[in-house]
Amino acid sequence: MFIDSSAAKLLHILMLAVDLTHISKYYKTSFLHGLLSNSDNAAPALNELSLSIAQGETLGIIGPNGSGKSTLLKIILGLLTPNSGQALIFGKPAQSVEAKNLTAYIQEEQTFDLNLRAVDILQFFCMLAKIPKSQQAAIIDPQLAAFNLTEVYHQKLRTYSKGMIQRLAIIIATLHHPKLMILDEPTSGMDPSGVKLMYDQLAKLKSQGMTLIICSHDLADLNDICDRVLILNKGQSIFHGELNNGVTQHGNLLETYHHFIHP
Repeated sequence: MFIDSSAAKLLHILMLAVDLTHISKYYKTSFLHGLLSNSDNAAPALNELSLSIAQGETLGIIGPNGSGKSTLLKIILGLLTPNSGQALIFGKPAQSVEAKNLTAYIQEEQTFDLNLRAVDILQFFCMLAKIPKSQQAAIIDPQLAAFNLTEVYHQKLRTYSKGMIQRLAIIIATLHHPKLMILDEPTSGMDPSGVKLMYDQLAKLKSQGMTLIICSHDLADLNDICDRVLILNKGQSIFHGELNNGVTQHGNLLETYHHFIHP
């Protein structure tokens, strides 16, 4: 069967979870700079970055502080508009409602009211996700068991560890059945058992076809779950390659990182 070039291009886009083309983002250094310069912006936080992530793939993003990681995540989430380039999520503009309905985000620090109980928070988010009360237990209970939160479900969050709160955040993030989950330093400050539990559950989501983007400074955590790794530095992609059994063509992740990022 013959498929013309425009149809083939559309099919390729629809097979991608994330498709970024020549993305650049600048930030003003000062109001005065914007008045006096022909350009409103200073050095780019991202410079002509192109990136494709296939549906069901897990990408690890690493790089030094100030490399553009947070800006990249915000553009994928539709929270920032790039100065140039195109960002598509499952073929939809990143800032569109359609794209945001397919996406979930887990930040490093959660901002839940610690005086609330997990049951209160989950019921609220179930309401937002338009899940009938009659169906909530069937959806929530298996998740609570998987994340070892069943016994503390009715306790206030002030009694939770950071790891427990992060696991609760993942349960909440999956209530609307997203196809893409973005995690920014999800295991920061967690003990080893909490980290293992977190990544075991992320691996289950991956096996169910969810696309994952994980930004982390802990390179060891990314070895077993990531299919590819992106290294950013000064707003540019300096490496984007496959991970096979935790190694690239330059060695393990730590060796690969230091191959491109010099102290």
